[in-house]
Amino acid sequence: MNLSPDVAEIALAIYSKGKKLNPGLTEETFFREILAFWLEQYERPECQPANIKSNVKLCNRLKLIFKARGKTITEVAAMIGIDRPHLSNIANGKVEPSVTVALLLEQAVGAKLQELFYLKPINKE
Repeated sequence: MNLSPDVAEIALAIYSKGKKLNPGLTEETFFREILAFWLEQYERPECQPANIKSNVKLCNRLKLIFKARGKTITEVAAMIGIDRPHLSNIANGKVEPSVTVALLLEQAVGAKLQELFYLKPINKE
């Protein structure tokens, strides 16, 4: 990722602060995954046409966000009162969460629902 010197300096300062809060955070994780996640919102169009359920797949960034928050799937599952295998299936995209579980995840990790989950168009060509 090519950043201007002033932006790189700010990003390094944010990384340093994040490293203090989460000692397991690496520069590679921070720059490759977290910054890319933050910048993704600027790559998406602001307004998209409505879709129907059969044309989209519910995807998530749970593993990335858990890692960024320094939490494991086991810890988060215990925090929200569900089994670890069930949360693992959600994080791996094998099952969709209920609205209740999605909102509990939002509270448990301090992230917005739109940060945790997103819709991906299904190519039917």
